[in-house]
Amino acid sequence: FRNRRKSGATHLKRVDAVRRGSMSLWGSVAEGKGMQDMSIDNFLELTRQGSPLCIVDGFVIDIGHFMEFHPGGSRILRFAIGSDMSEHLIGQRDVDGVYHVHSPTAL
Repeated sequence: FRNRRKSGATHLKRVDAVRRGSMSLWGSVAEGKGMQDMSIDNFLELTRQGSPLCIVDGFVIDIGHFMEFHPGGSRILRFAIGSDMSEHLIGQRDVDGVYHVHSPTAL
């Protein structure tokens, strides 16, 4: 139980740092080495054509394969398509009236 509490406290510190803008959700991946840029116009066009994409912390994420496994259900992720979900993941914005800080695994 002690390790779980310590892990939770570490997670909340990380969420707080992300909220303040002093840390990225992605840690060292945020450097973006080997990643391609995508314009907002291209992103929006792809989502209009049905691609299940969202933005998290400046990265475009394809959530199509994950939707059926999302603990909150696929309906809630349909809301995410075409949107920047960064603030939702760390509990700064609500989803259908509910504020939720995601687990370390989700982040």
